[in-house]
Amino acid sequence: MDLDRYLSGLADQFGVPVERFAVPGVLVVPVAERAGQRRASHYRVDRHSVLLISPELGGDFGVWIDDSRSLTFDEFGEWARSQGATLLGRGMEHLLAAGYESIARAPEITVLDGGSATGIETVRTLLDDCSEDDLDEAEFEIDALDPYLVGWIEHDHVLALAGGRPEPMRPGCMDIGVLVHADARQSGRGRAVVAATVDEILAAGHVPLYRCNVDNAGSSRLCRSVGFEVVVEVEAFDWPDRSTSG
Repeated sequence: MDLDRYLSGLADQFGVPVERFAVPGVLVVPVAERAGQRRASHYRVDRHSVLLISPELGGDFGVWIDDSRSLTFDEFGEWARSQGATLLGRGMEHLLAAGYESIARAPEITVLDGGSATGIETVRTLLDDCSEDDLDEAEFEIDALDPYLVGWIEHDHVLALAGGRPEPMRPGCMDIGVLVHADARQSGRGRAVVAATVDEILAAGHVPLYRCNVDNAGSSRLCRSVGFEVVVEVEAFDWPDRSTSG
């Protein structure tokens, strides 16, 4: 099952047995790549709370090490704010539900090669028509396109694009992003390219992962319509720098 692979990958990454997630408790994981960011994320993984933190925050988080309870978001959030932290946002991670069935592809669906000149120019027909906010949210970069890439193409223009890229903190998972032209939304094209990208990722033996913000109702509806379900919720905080004193 995808969930088993997902949890096993997380357990390997954190250096704990996967069985740990099945019991209440708290795991504090300093992440070297977050050095200097002063950031902490609270994940609810099965029945366990996982706190991914910048290494320099270790002293603040000693209070939670080996705690035998799982933290609620309200409990951790209240403590974080008492430390002067600022909420950055809340998100959801989705995996395919049991019994997922592939969706038939429309003739407008095309698998693209983001490493070729032709593929890049094809993708550019959509990216050049999108706002900076849309591009930031979808995380498509013309100079570093995803290894899995599917477009809905009409009249030589991409109207919807989905891609899958490796997620370093989720071994074996391909994180799916989707971008739809402003004039083509609410048309089913986004759902179609996400579904086709899922099939490409599955065929390559990887785990499709879909993440979105809690307040992005449209993205949440889209992924659920394809066959995803929420498996993990997360909230992220910026931590104050108290290293200087007057």
